[in-house]
Amino acid sequence: MARIPAWWPLFAAMLTWSAAARSADNVVVDDIVIDPPTVCCLGFSVPISGDDDGDAVATIDYRRSGTNEWSPGLPLLRVRPELMSGETPPSTYGLPVPIEQFAGSVMKLAPGVSYDVRIRVSDPDGGDREQTVTAATRPLPLENPAAPRFVAVSDSAELGAAIGAAQPGDVIQLAAGTYGAFTVSADGTASNPIVIRGSGAGDVTIDATGQTYGVTLSGEHIYLEHVTVTGSQWGARSSGTTGTVIRYSRFVNVERGISARSGANRDFYICDNVLEGEFDWPTVGSVTFNAEGIAVSGQGHTVCFNTISGFGDALGLSNQTSIVNLAIDFYGNDVKWTGDDGLELDFAHRNVRAFENRVSNANMGASLQPVWGGPVYIFRNLFLNLAASAYKLNNDPNGFFIYHNTSARTLGTGNWGAWAWTSLGYTQSGGYPAYAGNFEMKNNILVGLSGPAFVTTDLIRADIDYNGWSPDGPFRFFDATGNDLEELRSASPFEANGRILDDQTFATPLVLPASYTAFWSGTDVTLGDASLAVDAGTVLPNINDGYSGSAPDLGALERGRPPPAYGARPEPDTLPPSKPLNVAVE
Repeated sequence: MARIPAWWPLFAAMLTWSAAARSADNVVVDDIVIDPPTVCCLGFSVPISGDDDGDAVATIDYRRSGTNEWSPGLPLLRVRPELMSGETPPSTYGLPVPIEQFAGSVMKLAPGVSYDVRIRVSDPDGGDREQTVTAATRPLPLENPAAPRFVAVSDSAELGAAIGAAQPGDVIQLAAGTYGAFTVSADGTASNPIVIRGSGAGDVTIDATGQTYGVTLSGEHIYLEHVTVTGSQWGARSSGTTGTVIRYSRFVNVERGISARSGANRDFYICDNVLEGEFDWPTVGSVTFNAEGIAVSGQGHTVCFNTISGFGDALGLSNQTSIVNLAIDFYGNDVKWTGDDGLELDFAHRNVRAFENRVSNANMGASLQPVWGGPVYIFRNLFLNLAASAYKLNNDPNGFFIYHNTSARTLGTGNWGAWAWTSLGYTQSGGYPAYAGNFEMKNNILVGLSGPAFVTTDLIRADIDYNGWSPDGPFRFFDATGNDLEELRSASPFEANGRILDDQTFATPLVLPASYTAFWSGTDVTLGDASLAVDAGTVLPNINDGYSGSAPDLGALERGRPPPAYGARPEPDTLPPSKPLNVAVE
């Protein structure tokens, strides 16, 4: 028998180690997870393992089912659990840390439509996998139940009796007048919800003076429509339920607006409402912190086309959830003034999307304090007249995209006062060792009074490029500094394609007042013909499709395209039919 050389065991061990190392670099791809759909967006997660060298990527394409042509989406985000917030981890609230995965969304889809979605994970080391799934967006809420039973009421006693006897499909119609606070705990169904409907938001008043909640919706699939709620601490509350719809209603003279922030909430639709809180502009800061306009938690929600004023955090998420916050949309909302954050996207896990909102007169534009893995999408929003800053990246957020927003601010309070300059286009002062990681910031316009940017938070895996700044001056992005944009570009990986904008940026010249205490309303930030922001962006699939010119424009508004609609849309000229043929009326 041949003698085994003395060096052979070591050589064999090295071969085994080398094979294992190569194997660990191969990506292993699990099946696609489809997040709960909303009326306009679909979210996905693809769990992975292996890929120790981190060079795998994931692309996504989509098409309407039954058609042939695929459209590309924005590549999926590589979620990085190793960057999880050390200051405020999910375990603080009893929530899990996200697993290794790629995650992302396709957005601005049609409601109630089926789409084919193709995701390909590729790795130079092997393990590629392509998968195709079919998913459908949620339809818009029903006009009437499939089998409606109309119940007319004219006073609080009759309303209480109708609610006590409510069955799936009931449409409880409130005659013009004033009613007291009420609770609905019976369950409807998806096809036969229980509907509480006023004769018109200006005709039916829920006077809940002295109550904690004006309206409480604790049953499944309950609709609230065409009422005015006033006098209570919270206008309305829905907790631990599914399918709540609140639309075409007003909440006035309330400290807080709509609470959907605890328990396991799923598939809410909160749209076309007017909410008016108790704070006047320019009240900002801690006195407003607990006065939320619309606060939600859970999965599958749509919060759209609301008009909001006089709160602290106008729109946002909550940490008081028993399921992780994912697949939630905020769009088309008009925040006229608010004392803290316009969009508080704190405590998001993945596929939270905020787009085409207008936030004027706020302390902060969008808060990400923190994001737990992501992605969170913030795109095509207006953030105008901010006392502190456009974006709050405190508490170690990771996993977000900031694209195509337009922000402008003048002399304000700064981010925590002395920690930051008070009149810059962007300030972020978390203080080392605070960090923000795994994010992109592209195609934005950031306008300040005295200079561009001062950021002391550490930036990890940050891609900051193609942004337009005004005016030029000293930049600081943590340890990357420059006396102007050219110096920053030469000394750092940031803004290789960024640019300084001039006074021809906007079609209507933007004249900054001396202080944030001035009130901005209807500020026009459409781009001028000679704007340096025109054709200055980079292509971002599913974000800036359909741009005109040689490249996308910077900022929220593409030149030549109509601006988005903001705020509550007009109520229908007539309410849904109350006495359809062949339906009994009680």
